[in-house]
Amino acid sequence: MRFDHGAENLLINHGSVMALSGTAIAGGDKNETIDNYGTVTGNLDLGSGINVFNNHAGGQLNAGENVVLGAGNVLYNNGTLSPGGAAAAFVMNLDGNFVQSASGRYASDLDLLQETTDHVNVSGTADLAGTVDIEIVNGGWSRPGTQQHVILVGEEGVTNSGLELAFAPSAVADHSLLFSSPTEVAVSTTIDFSPAGLNKNQTAIGNHVNAIQRAGGSESFSPVTAALFDQPDIGSLASSYDQLSPEVYLDTEIASLFSNLQFNDAMLSCRERGGDYRFVREGECRWMRLSTRRLDHNHTQENNNFDQWAVDLSGG
Repeated sequence: MRFDHGAENLLINHGSVMALSGTAIAGGDKNETIDNYGTVTGNLDLGSGINVFNNHAGGQLNAGENVVLGAGNVLYNNGTLSPGGAAAAFVMNLDGNFVQSASGRYASDLDLLQETTDHVNVSGTADLAGTVDIEIVNGGWSRPGTQQHVILVGEEGVTNSGLELAFAPSAVADHSLLFSSPTEVAVSTTIDFSPAGLNKNQTAIGNHVNAIQRAGGSESFSPVTAALFDQPDIGSLASSYDQLSPEVYLDTEIASLFSNLQFNDAMLSCRERGGDYRFVREGECRWMRLSTRRLDHNHTQENNNFDQWAVDLSGG
């Protein structure tokens, strides 16, 4: 939409304003005020007047590449600012100042395939409270190690008024917020698929996952990596590694081994019930046996536990 004339123009949006030609809202040389309670998507160019964009609590600003308010004018974010919308790292250039309140949310996409994040360039000052919410994109392509990405630059200075970092918990990833210079805000991300707290078998699997991802990962393995990345704590990650371990297949082999040993022993045994050596004497007979059998393997620090219950009918 476009403002055409009028000295003091006001737009109150409770619906959706979207750009069909790249610019969602355009102004001229007069004063424009935007009160957004709904969703605005696209570029903004409010012209050369005294302009204000108020993104109220509950409002969503999916900003395009250019948000032009003019020098000294302010974008107030009390709702959600998402450069380029969700699920894609994007660069937004703001001509003006930026103020985010305690209720404001800067949704920053972190693309682990391209190793980039949303980035906001502010030509003036930035005063930041509220949260930076890290949204993971392409988690299946995450690489072990520490990466640092600048998410906002305020060319005339950045003020930390209580900005905090929010992200979904992950056993393999940790994020921290850095005010790396007087004009920059960055996010540092550390990824390790073999964190402390795993046993030796689980650690070995985690080390293999690290090696695969350091080598570049693969299309076929990325769903597995994404699922591991989404595990919220060490216990969940350990359980996932147990399911990837060949140990569950060995449990079946162990159970089969003991079953065969018991059956073979029964086939070669025909106890004598009388005589001086009846406790150890073997004879010849025809026999049939119905029995139950249980194999109980206890849990250890390194191995899983399992139980086997069986009913045996044998003869010879």
